[in-house]
Amino acid sequence: MALFLKEPKQEDETLIYYITRINGKMFKYSTGLKVEPKHWDFVKKRFTKSVAHYSTKNQKLKNIEGEVTSQLWEYTKSGGQPDLEELRNILEEKLGKNPKSVQSKKAVEIMTFEELWLNEWIPQLSVTSAESTINKKHYALNCLTAFSTETKYNLTFENINERFSIQFKKWALNQKKQNGLPRFKRDNSINKYLSITKEFAKWAYKNGFTNDVSYSKISNCNETYYVPFALENEDIKKLNSIDFKLVDLTKYDIQTNSIDFTIKKLEEARDSFLFRCFCGIRFSDYKKLTSDKIINNRLTLVTQKTGTTISLPLSSLAIEVLARNNYNPPKMENQKENEVLKLLALIAGFTEKTTVTYKLGGVKREEVKKRWELVTTHTARKTFITNCLRAGIEPYLVMEMVGIKKEATFKRYVQVSHNDISIAMNKFEEFFSN
Repeated sequence: MALFLKEPKQEDETLIYYITRINGKMFKYSTGLKVEPKHWDFVKKRFTKSVAHYSTKNQKLKNIEGEVTSQLWEYTKSGGQPDLEELRNILEEKLGKNPKSVQSKKAVEIMTFEELWLNEWIPQLSVTSAESTINKKHYALNCLTAFSTETKYNLTFENINERFSIQFKKWALNQKKQNGLPRFKRDNSINKYLSITKEFAKWAYKNGFTNDVSYSKISNCNETYYVPFALENEDIKKLNSIDFKLVDLTKYDIQTNSIDFTIKKLEEARDSFLFRCFCGIRFSDYKKLTSDKIINNRLTLVTQKTGTTISLPLSSLAIEVLARNNYNPPKMENQKENEVLKLLALIAGFTEKTTVTYKLGGVKREEVKKRWELVTTHTARKTFITNCLRAGIEPYLVMEMVGIKKEATFKRYVQVSHNDISIAMNKFEEFFSN
């Protein structure tokens, strides 16, 4: 049982509902109070202090919660079954409303698929999940809503089945952006949304919001991982040695009046990226990294995504990056850092061509890219893991160092380059030459 906003994503005021399950049915009651979502504490389910008379309004919400609990206790003592219409009328009377003046309502109102997603699932996930994970759930719901609106497909738990999977894939493959480019460029992107939907339906079943298990019939929605992109030692040395003040940035379409600002951003992005190349933490953990997590040059933190504790002595290279930033690693938003990293990699001369393999509509495709185009914030973690293995560190130790529990997950991060294969073959020849 809890308090939820009717329209949690809008900017204007929206109604606050009290919702609980009684004997397997959903009881939904309007508190009569409204709030702008930006002034609502989604964890505590209360008005924030920025709202006028917030204390009085929060007390009213507390009264509603207490009254429902009290009435349900009375039913329990008498051995009777709660009458939901009677419960609604009791609330109206106890809370100072005149039942006769209130328009007739259904005592039981089932939360819609979307309401349950926004008002129950996401708030529960928010307690333990990273911000990026929560954002993915929001994006997925937005995508599902667009799919439902455009195809008239009714989003209910009994309809989340194999037919839904097929219809969604067909719709996604035909989606275009405003500039006419495909919205979904790979099957992985489509399968990600299907997996999230299946995850939500499974959660709803486990928590008693539905008895339907049609979601279990959805198949072929796993993401397929191909060769990851990781940098080698020489690449990292190049990045670390660049003096941006000596680089002619106008060659990269940087305006003269923006050069100083661009140099600052390039230096920040490089140090942010290199630090993670030297310790392997996720971008989400790096964003929240504070100086108290680094004591005696040892990094200790609990990862936001999995709750795993990492305790890692920092290498001299990582300490060097920290030192030139006064032990306060520079940070920027993921999207912005990705943009700057592309320019950084281009300046470093990562212009070699490489082939990227993926599937779209079930068809295997190949696309030729230049290496600088493939550098992202996530490349740092892949680089650390791959280079640890190149250095001869046992895989089980690397998994412990970066907080990965599953071997299948670990394999997604490992890149085998042409150079790695050449070194391996040299060892093979040495074996036979001895």
